[in-house]
Amino acid sequence: MDDTTRSDENDIKSQQIITEWNNNQGVIRPLFIPESTQFTIPAMRKNVAKTVRLSDINCKYKKLIFSALYTAFYIIYFTDREAISNRVIYRRTVVSFIEYLNERTITKNNRTRIFKDYEEFRVKKMGVKPQSTGLKSIRKFIYFSIAYEPFSNLLSAEQYKYLGVLNKTKAAPSEKQESYTLTDWFSFHSWLRRDDIGIGNELFNRLASPKALSLSLRITAEVALYSIQQAKYALIEFFKENNITTHQILIPMPAPKKADFSAEEFKDKRKRWLCYIYPHITEQLAYLQKTYKKSPCQNKYLGIAFEIILHSWCKSNSIGDSLARFHKEQYVERFIVDKDKRNTDRFSITESWLFSHQFLYAISEYAHSEKKGILPVCKAEHLLFQWLMAYQSVQPSDIAKLKLSDFNFLKRRNGIITHISSSYFKGRSQATHYLKDIKANSTMGKAVLSFINDNTANRKIDLGALTTSYNDGGMTTYQQGLLAPLISLLATSTINLDINHALQKHNTTSVFIEAFNLIIRSGVDYEKYRVDQSRKSSTTTEASREKWQERCETYCNKNIFGLSAIKNSAIHARSDSFSPTMMQNYNSHSNETEQKNYRTEASLQWLNSCGRVTRAVMQDMYINVFSPSKAQIQSYNSEFTQAAELINSHKTDLLNRIKTITGQKSGRVDELGFIESNKVHHTELADVILLVDAPETVMKFYHYEAEVSKKYKSLASKSPEFLLFTVLPMAEYVSTLLHEKKFSMESMKKGKALYLKYAAHLPPHFTSHLGM
Repeated sequence: MDDTTRSDENDIKSQQIITEWNNNQGVIRPLFIPESTQFTIPAMRKNVAKTVRLSDINCKYKKLIFSALYTAFYIIYFTDREAISNRVIYRRTVVSFIEYLNERTITKNNRTRIFKDYEEFRVKKMGVKPQSTGLKSIRKFIYFSIAYEPFSNLLSAEQYKYLGVLNKTKAAPSEKQESYTLTDWFSFHSWLRRDDIGIGNELFNRLASPKALSLSLRITAEVALYSIQQAKYALIEFFKENNITTHQILIPMPAPKKADFSAEEFKDKRKRWLCYIYPHITEQLAYLQKTYKKSPCQNKYLGIAFEIILHSWCKSNSIGDSLARFHKEQYVERFIVDKDKRNTDRFSITESWLFSHQFLYAISEYAHSEKKGILPVCKAEHLLFQWLMAYQSVQPSDIAKLKLSDFNFLKRRNGIITHISSSYFKGRSQATHYLKDIKANSTMGKAVLSFINDNTANRKIDLGALTTSYNDGGMTTYQQGLLAPLISLLATSTINLDINHALQKHNTTSVFIEAFNLIIRSGVDYEKYRVDQSRKSSTTTEASREKWQERCETYCNKNIFGLSAIKNSAIHARSDSFSPTMMQNYNSHSNETEQKNYRTEASLQWLNSCGRVTRAVMQDMYINVFSPSKAQIQSYNSEFTQAAELINSHKTDLLNRIKTITGQKSGRVDELGFIESNKVHHTELADVILLVDAPETVMKFYHYEAEVSKKYKSLASKSPEFLLFTVLPMAEYVSTLLHEKKFSMESMKKGKALYLKYAAHLPPHFTSHLGM
């Protein structure tokens, strides 16, 4: 019998044993077969079983490496030698390495560089950071195999030495960690800039501004949380008024689990359960809708409650039709006609983070209980509360540790709460961190206070942490995922009208929810693209990934942004007001951390892109105001970095909102040519800045630049704050508009001529600040 035949038999035997092991059919332990050229990594959580194969069985180096990794697999899955957590790491790192190994040619000259070459491939071709290549984990698994006697006893001296050399491969140093923001996450989806499939260029530009994006998220989250809470309270009153109890709101029977039955039994149980669950949901919804029609206590938030129920119980492709039927007072039937004119089930049978069947049961139970305790809170409320706490700059790892005792409530004499303050012990820095006070009568204040009250029976019961982190795979951009119904609700329902009204009130845009909803509705993540491609062609995984963004119009991240991204964006949005001398620092880190990590020396390179006026001001202050001692230079550099970032932040924010217009016949134009958009153009975005493209505007801009150049020294001595916070950002903004040719050629040419002609007669600027 040759080696190939023996290897094939071993592979088949190994697969049978592992399959039996996975099915719990009484096998004590699989056989250890180091000669195997393939093995199957068992299914885990939402990951299906994965078969790993060695394609080139004639290369002795590849066979040895594969055998060592098989040994590590055996140790991790079928012995108690190593931690179970290694299973997740093994699956994530080894599968991609074996795919690379199969494509790689190993010779005597490059055999010791195979791990290093893989690391280089991952960094250069796959775009991962050196610390994320998986090299350290692969080295660890090689060590596991060498230390396992049943394997090491089979090795020759040469083989043992070779694996030892590979195990000593030095990993590249880790790259410096950069703060990841909402802007980073959203900007990855560059197709959002398109008008046909995205949000359009004008709204897309708002994603570049941490201030605009953070504010849009905060207002969306606070209005959404408040609306869901009010809908919940309205539903409780609805259940009370109509005597809807747990006898009417029944929890559906749970779906059968595959692990509890044989294949044939499970198939039969599943079929029976599907025949039960869809009529059950239909009957429950019909009963609620019938009672709602007759109810005298209909109001806005009760209507929103039913919209939330429909988003919770219906599939994404049937929500629109379901809402239309509800508002027309038509019953929402079980079936809906799809695009192929076939009847398909309308309802979703997966868990919901909104008003699920279990949640409604808990609400009905609470509504009729004599002793009122803690009010049921759905997962969507927890998530929105966490977003608001991250916006308040709470360290993400500490959000799930917040307790009632971490919040203080400032009251008037009549007992009405006016402000919510918070201070909590920050685990990472071992220090107390203070949050900025929240006004209790603001939307955020009402939402946060209601969340605390619901979880603590109006602040009477403290059971510990107010919220919990969810690690059940729901934080993805899948259209059928757990997060999708919430985002769809915020983008399309009555709640969206309230969100837009609040955004208009704060002169900001709906960029967050519009972009997020489009990503979930249209986005194609790499895993989905890879599955689709595998059905069409036999291209390798790595090649498919390289072409993913090129071939897929609406590529997207699989996982959504984390709480850290929200916190970092909020800090960047507030950094223009940060100073080490502030009485209270509301960021989630110390002043030293702010200086070190958020205001790095790299910020100084911005000086090279500053306008001529700003460079002149800073250089003059550096030479003539400060003594050149080392301590003072360091102090100045720190403050200069802050000033540079402040000016750049204001300039960028203005440039992202600018829109030049021509032919304007109405509206008030200020001294620099700007128009108040909300009083003239109702179709424009709420935060847009309209600028008249005319020779007169260009003339005013040139005059402003000249006035700043002439008077900045006097302003620095008499009104330095006005110079830093107002004059220099505007000077940068004006300079950029002029020199990047934001005006038409005709306006630029005529405006320059007008300035040269009337420069001596134009009115002066800054007179009130100079005491003139």
